[in-house]
Amino acid sequence: MRQVNREINGAEYRFRHFQDLNEAIKYARKPLPNAVNEKYGNWTIVDKASSGFHGGTYEEAMKNASTGWAEGWEISQRLSEQFRIDLGDTTIAKKSTLSYHGQSVNMTRHLMGSPRAMMNSVRKKLKKKGRIIKIFVHSGMLANVSKDRIITRGACILALMNSLEATGYRVEVESGFLARGTGSRCFSDYRFNLKQAEQPIDADRMGFALVSPAMHRVLGFRIREQEPDVEWHKKYETFESQGSTIDYTDLNEAESTDSDIYLGVNGNDWNIFRNENTSKKWLREQFEIFGVKTEDV
Repeated sequence: MRQVNREINGAEYRFRHFQDLNEAIKYARKPLPNAVNEKYGNWTIVDKASSGFHGGTYEEAMKNASTGWAEGWEISQRLSEQFRIDLGDTTIAKKSTLSYHGQSVNMTRHLMGSPRAMMNSVRKKLKKKGRIIKIFVHSGMLANVSKDRIITRGACILALMNSLEATGYRVEVESGFLARGTGSRCFSDYRFNLKQAEQPIDADRMGFALVSPAMHRVLGFRIREQEPDVEWHKKYETFESQGSTIDYTDLNEAESTDSDIYLGVNGNDWNIFRNENTSKKWLREQFEIFGVKTEDV
């Protein structure tokens, strides 16, 4: 984990970057720091938030974080199927192999009298060598964002990732939580890599990381609680007000979020996914930008 502590306009900014989701889960699963536990006890922000926002316990959420949430992938697949994405020949190539028995004749070898004059056509996947597309997803959200909208947004992102990779692109995804404490005296910024360009899409794990409301309501809160500095928690009011989620565009001095596709937490970002039609419109626009061929829906 990479850590940065610095000041932004007189406020304390704490940045933590996890190498991947596994490292973040391991960090979140630790017992709370003794000083924090002694001060605030076991009834933490996670306990308060979990039942109201994702319909499960802390342990259920952490299990899904570790093993994946297959339902999230299934939702995104249904969305992709509605677009009837045309993959063309970008991911599949044909390779001909010679044999004694096959589907067609190699006339040159046949006329030369070679016994291995037949050919079989084998389909194989091409290695992805295309451009890397970077996606940054703010996984924080305001309390008034509905569970359904969280799921819809995540399913759209996952459907887009799958479509881009299927058509030859390589996709990188980074997730972050940015929030400020009471009175803007401090900021917390926790991030982790969800997928590197060379990695295949782990369907179930991405189903949790992008689609499940528990990603923010449980994992994001628990990571914040793990800060060992009680004085920082007092300043932030972690266990009283829980702070407030803000967009990265509202804190330009934060660590960079450079990306090809940025999904934030301001009203316009969430309005994109307010219903099925607006969500499909966003997906169609992304497909057009990156040249993914689809049949119109």
